[in-house]
Amino acid sequence: MTGESAIDRPLVAAYLRELDLALAGADPRERAETLAAIERHVSDALAEDNSPEATRRVLAELGPPSAIAGAASPSSGPQQPASVVPKPDRLATGALVLACGSIALMLASPLVALPLALITIIMSIVHVRAPGANRRYTWLALGLALVPLILVAVYLLLFFPPTGNDINPGVPGFGYPED
Repeated sequence: MTGESAIDRPLVAAYLRELDLALAGADPRERAETLAAIERHVSDALAEDNSPEATRRVLAELGPPSAIAGAASPSSGPQQPASVVPKPDRLATGALVLACGSIALMLASPLVALPLALITIIMSIVHVRAPGANRRYTWLALGLALVPLILVAVYLLLFFPPTGNDINPGVPGFGYPED
C-alpha cells in the first residue's frame, strides 16, 4: 500500500462521493469547505495507519454522510423531487365515498342517508386536523355530507312550515282559547 494516499482508497472515495451527493442542495462554498475538511480529517487520521481496518474505523467515527451534510447545512440533505405524489389518505377517501353515497341514497332511502351523512360529517371534522390528512378530500367530504342534511331541512320547511299553533299545542296562550 505504499504510494497510495488515504483519499485514493475505494472506501474513502465512495464515502466522499456519498457526502458530495448529500451536500447537493448546500451552498457551493460550504459544500467545498465541508468536503475539504473531511478529506483533511481522514488523511490526518490515516497518516500513521493506512490499513483497511483503520479506514473503516475512521469513517465509522465520522458517521453517515447524510448526518455530516445535515450538520453542515440544515437545508441540504436528501432532496425530494417536487413531483413526489403524497401517500393516499384512506380515511379522507372513505369519507368522500360516504358523502357521495349519502347523496345517492337521499332519494331512495333518506333514513339511511341521513345517519350516513352525520357519520361522514363527524369523521371529516375529526380527520381534518390529523397529521398527514388530505385536507382537500376531507373538506370536500364535509361539504358533500352537508347536502343531504340541507335538503331534508328545506323539505321539512317547505312541506311542514312552522306555525304559531305548532309550538306547544294544548297550552293556553298558544292558539287555544283559555278555559
